[in-house]
Amino acid sequence: MSGPRLTQEQKNEIVAQYLDGVSTRKIAAEFGVDPSYPSILAKRYGVSLRLDKRHRDLMSDSARARHA
Repeated sequence: MSGPRLTQEQKNEIVAQYLDGVSTRKIAAEFGVDPSYPSILAKRYGVSLRLDKRHRDLMSDSARARHA
C-alpha cells in the first residue's frame, strides 16, 4: 500500500537534495518515502546514480576508479 502522492515540487526537491549529496535515508525520512525512492526518482529524472558509502567502502581501488 502506498502513501500519499508527492507533488511535483516535492519530487523536484528530492532530486535536488540527492544531487546535493544528502543521504537517501535522510531524504526518505524527510518526505516519508522508502529509502530506495530518492535513487529511483533520480534515475527517472536522468541523474547519474551515485554509490552510497557502504558500497564505495566495499569496492576495490580498480573498481572504484572505473566508477569515478
